[in-house]
Amino acid sequence: MNESSLTNARATQAWGTTLARTLSVLGVRYVVFSPGSRSTPLILACEACKDLETLPMLDERSAGFYAIGLAKMSKKPVAVICTSGTAAANLSPSVVEANLSGVPLLLLTADRPPELRDCGAGQAIDQLKLYGSHVRWFHEVATPEFQTDRLDYLRQTIVHAVAKATNLGGGPAHLNFPFREPFFVENEWTNPPMPAGFTWDYFLQQVSPPVTTRTQLMEDFSMFENFRRWLVVAGEGCSARIAEVISEKLGAPVLADAFSPVRESVSSHRILRYENLLRDDIFRSEVTPDAVLSLGPLPTSKTLRSWLSELDPPTWVVEPSGRNVDGLHRRSVHLACDFDALADSVPKIEADYGWLESWTKAEARLETKLSEAFAQITNLFEGKVTYRLSEILPDDCDIVVANSMPVRDVEWFWQGGNGKRRLWGNRGANGIDGTLSTALGVAHASESRTFLLTGDLAFLHDANGLLSNNVFHGKLTVVVVNNHGGGIFENLPIAKLAPFEKCFATPQDVNIVKLCEAHGITYTKPDDWSTFEDVIREPFEQGIRVIEVVTDRKADVVTRQELLSLGPTD
Repeated sequence: MNESSLTNARATQAWGTTLARTLSVLGVRYVVFSPGSRSTPLILACEACKDLETLPMLDERSAGFYAIGLAKMSKKPVAVICTSGTAAANLSPSVVEANLSGVPLLLLTADRPPELRDCGAGQAIDQLKLYGSHVRWFHEVATPEFQTDRLDYLRQTIVHAVAKATNLGGGPAHLNFPFREPFFVENEWTNPPMPAGFTWDYFLQQVSPPVTTRTQLMEDFSMFENFRRWLVVAGEGCSARIAEVISEKLGAPVLADAFSPVRESVSSHRILRYENLLRDDIFRSEVTPDAVLSLGPLPTSKTLRSWLSELDPPTWVVEPSGRNVDGLHRRSVHLACDFDALADSVPKIEADYGWLESWTKAEARLETKLSEAFAQITNLFEGKVTYRLSEILPDDCDIVVANSMPVRDVEWFWQGGNGKRRLWGNRGANGIDGTLSTALGVAHASESRTFLLTGDLAFLHDANGLLSNNVFHGKLTVVVVNNHGGGIFENLPIAKLAPFEKCFATPQDVNIVKLCEAHGITYTKPDDWSTFEDVIREPFEQGIRVIEVVTDRKADVVTRQELLSLGPTD
């Protein structure tokens, strides 16, 4: 190696080491990466840093969603490293989800240096602002130099990127690293030399995790006292404790999103069966609210959204990130504050007599009807999978739910817990991308048993997530509801047309047991409810197991509609 190459290699090593050491001091624990040559300096440095846990993933799509699961569970930013070219492009779905869900990811993409761009060099695409508006911040990092003042610049750039990723509710930040070869010196990579006079203690002395300051509200909430029939809609991000404080002050029922912690809390204000309730014309006519307080994004329920749009009551929408999460474009006041500050500021309201009871009593009547109806269902029905899971899963566990039909079945049929179970999902873009990998990430960072409820298409779409089996640490049970296609499309008008089965249901006939065998995954296929419940309760201490529940897609549609037609009135 000539002198010029040695200088470049040492500069590149110093760049990678500075990144790794700074990340660890900033509170980053996990680094998820996909193998590649151009990203070598970053991967080697993170692997050599004892305070970072490095997790290799073959598929960048899976890597990004695995990182989302880790970040959701750990509540800390997670770094994602990939090489140049389409590797970086394959992170895009996870970047979109992280942006819309407010998940703090630090995207570290390696790149060709400027002289190897736009000239036909391999694995070279335009990576500048590759993710557009889906990141909180983008920066093209300078090419490495073996000088302390340049390392100062890199350190502060990383500090700023992590601050951007964790500010205002969190989100992805993107640093693009152009590297020239050679990337390392073989006998130096575990302990690379640094510039003369450099000391780590001094260099990292002022580096610390970002401080999130609490937002104080200056608004006058005295106008809230003008309303006596408040309705609170609790989204995923608001804690059960805060939602309960607010609902008690307002004397209001709380309609809980599928992933809201309220769903798993013990609260006399909690309403879970609003889909059925609001389909009942008599009930709808009796429960017109004076005002609505939305704590974050609305649930998926079209019935709820349609009802709120028709009523158009005075509305306040609270979203700490400051994003516009009101897709109904209501007459609303938007508050970019944290939920704690809101709970402190909301006044105590004297609600109309019987307002809350009109909701809770109707739900109790409906709950009895649903319980009786589910008891009569003896065939394997996907909605009952959700219903029974909510009854038999252990108190202390994490449940990841796929989008499409599973999240709706949770919203409609899940029975509330006692506050110890945690529901997770990718509600930002509501896609099926990365469902399995997200669950693997949640389970990896969790000390409790983790369950994934998914449909067959979402599971197969992210089957490459199973490639992480050799580095996965956790306890994940995957419940695959296999109705051989896209069950959610059966509820659309297109289902009556001739092209439906081929073009929309997208039927599949994959042998899931053989897929599991190929990855060394434990597999079970129960044929009745008793066997299903026994398998779920069976102790499972480490690794991944798959439980396949085969249902009839056409029959499921009919059964689900019969259940949703049940109302609180006779």
